[in-house]
Amino acid sequence: MTQAPERTRPAVAETRGPAVGRPVERVDGDVKTSGAARYTADQPVPDVAHAALVHASIPRGRITGLDTAAAEAADGVLAVLTHLNTPRLVPPPARVNLLDLSTMVAGTTVEHLGTDQVHWNGQPIAVVVASTPEAAREAARLVRATYETAPAVTDFAAAQDAAVPFRGSVVLPGDVRSGDAEGALAAAPVAVDLRYTTPPHHHHAIEPHATTAVWDGDRLTVWETTQNLDWTRRHLALRFGVPLDAVRVLAPHVGGGFGGKGSVWAGTVLAVLAARVTGRAVRLVLTREAVVRTVGGRSPSVQRVALGAERDGTLTALVHTGVSMVGRVGGGPEPVTSQSRHLYAVPDVLITQATTALDLLPPTFMRAPGEAVGTFALESAVDELAGRLGVDPVALRMRNEPDRNPVDGRRFSHRDLRGALARGAERFGWAARAPEPRATRDGRWLVGWGVATAFHQPITMHADVALVLRADGTVRVRCALHEIGVGATTAVAQIAADVLGVPVGAVTVEHGDTDLPASVMAGGSAQTSSVAAALL
Repeated sequence: MTQAPERTRPAVAETRGPAVGRPVERVDGDVKTSGAARYTADQPVPDVAHAALVHASIPRGRITGLDTAAAEAADGVLAVLTHLNTPRLVPPPARVNLLDLSTMVAGTTVEHLGTDQVHWNGQPIAVVVASTPEAAREAARLVRATYETAPAVTDFAAAQDAAVPFRGSVVLPGDVRSGDAEGALAAAPVAVDLRYTTPPHHHHAIEPHATTAVWDGDRLTVWETTQNLDWTRRHLALRFGVPLDAVRVLAPHVGGGFGGKGSVWAGTVLAVLAARVTGRAVRLVLTREAVVRTVGGRSPSVQRVALGAERDGTLTALVHTGVSMVGRVGGGPEPVTSQSRHLYAVPDVLITQATTALDLLPPTFMRAPGEAVGTFALESAVDELAGRLGVDPVALRMRNEPDRNPVDGRRFSHRDLRGALARGAERFGWAARAPEPRATRDGRWLVGWGVATAFHQPITMHADVALVLRADGTVRVRCALHEIGVGATTAVAQIAADVLGVPVGAVTVEHGDTDLPASVMAGGSAQTSSVAAALL
């Protein structure tokens, strides 16, 4: 089966002046507002069958029996796949750590339907294929499993003593130990020593995870809800033992990702497997329950943040330690300490990260991994210290703003946090605020005032772009970038217009297809800047 790459219409009619930096109409605005945009579950694939997952109900153990007779006899059922009747695939990487970029594409090390071992409550243990999604889901409820259970550890709070140091990776460098932070903290005239906990978070993008898989001999076409087209293609080629150029993955529109669609989870592999076994096109759209049970989310965390300061607010000590979880079969820790090493000028610093392994679904990237929950803890502690000192929280942050990178002493290419804080304070009327809690009201409503610092490091990776220049002055940009709802195709059209000196309305962007030049993962705010670098 073939399909033309997704194309956007020209961004706007011709307008004079640079396109970047001024408002333009979104190139996908009309198809999305009219309902014409086709997502993975909307693709018009002939004779498509539908799949549903059966989940394990224990956290750890072994499947001793599967009764699929009732499911197989149900109306519309075409097949029930289990580890007993399904060919084994090429195993995934033996080590999956989502903070190691070489293995992050595989959500877990589990051989889906290739083993009788259960590693978490919710692991898929069977797939029902039927003529309709309703028939598949109803029959999935009829599958009965028996187990031999094994001891499991699922309580994060109770597993703190088993935490081991995390040794660092490309995404999260190792510990920072500068001076004697604990000694400086004990000697500080003013100090706070606080504990913060954050809960696990589940992914629930507006579009649930979905896969539509079609085999044509040994050639595979997959429509996928992914932020990572190229790596999805590579992973499927590996698992199914086919050449890379025999696999095509398409994602013309993705309804939000937030990191949860950056890896290849069980549903994708099992939909492709079901299509191969049944000889039919197969579509699997995860229920909200299945998203929670088979797609990793954000790890919980326990953090200690301690700050010591002189009475004028000059920081003398910073301690930030964090523990988060990984699964026994993969996942990456929440890098909660990643931001603390860069935010403040402190002479004595101790920053460490540890992990504890649980018998749970492995966690994954989720919306500013580490930065969100780690900055929450650090900035809350800074506010507590400001209260203890009796100083303004904005002034405290400005006083401790570093002129060089606190970790290695290198100059910043650009940093104007003092200016940002000053402009924000002016615009919010910060000087007029009442610092006492519950002191400001708007009628019967209490009004809170707060300030916090956050940053995101710029990330640029390799991306390829092909440009087609036509005699009529129009331009086609060809790149397998992802449109996950943030307007990447519009931004690329603007950049291309300015680079080539043509009106933005003359630019068309082809995207969402591995037959196009490869882009990068749509994550970490890296995609648009990486494609822009290729255009430049």
